Amino acid sequence: MVRKKNLVIALILSFSLLFSPLRVQAEEQKKQKTYFSSTSLSALLTSGNTRDFSFGMDTDQNLILNKHKLKFKGQIIHTRSNGEKKAEIYAASTRYNFQLNPRAYFLANGTFDRNVPSGYNFRFSFTSGAGYTWLDKKKLHYAISSSTEFILQEAVFLDLRDFDGYRLYSFASISAAINQNFALKTSIQGNYENKPVSGFKNTDIYLLSSIVFKI
Repeated sequence: MVRKKNLVIALILSFSLLFSPLRVQAEEQKKQKTYFSSTSLSALLTSGNTRDFSFGMDTDQNLILNKHKLKFKGQIIHTRSNGEKKAEIYAASTRYNFQLNPRAYFLANGTFDRNVPSGYNFRFSFTSGAGYTWLDKKKLHYAISSSTEFILQEAVFLDLRDFDGYRLYSFASISAAINQNFALKTSIQGNYENKPVSGFKNTDIYLLSSIVFKI
């Protein structure tokens, strides 16, 4: 009986030693590989004297694997009034970062824009280079409380062939969580172009109230 107990204990220890490295490796891979997603939807519909319909969507997808980070952002704003199209805005960007150390990184970024109210039908751009994080505050992402958060983001795009043709994008939002996956969000976005298309203004501002789904 004692031999049987010792044999059982020996087998349990053997299996534990055999599978513990695999379990540790799986936990390390889980920590190294991180995916998080946020998608916001907003809509406005009126009828009667005026028939207006507005729809907005923005999505932010992030994948982090060891030193590699892939980020996709997309935005749609569509507005019709009395059956006539008033606004049609599409924006998408894909960014890849390779982290050299906790603050320095290489990057490559591709963007696509379609903004008819601002005077351009299609615009593509590609940038690459290196970056350094001077202030590590998670993009100025502050938790006001356990259910409310405030986000502020700034981005500047420079044209090395024409330094006067720079663009500045600003985004701020405040959201209140409904539960773990859903939240209500109010956001404001400002797009500034120092050299806009001839005949158009250089600043566009968008104010949206949305429902957010997060993973």
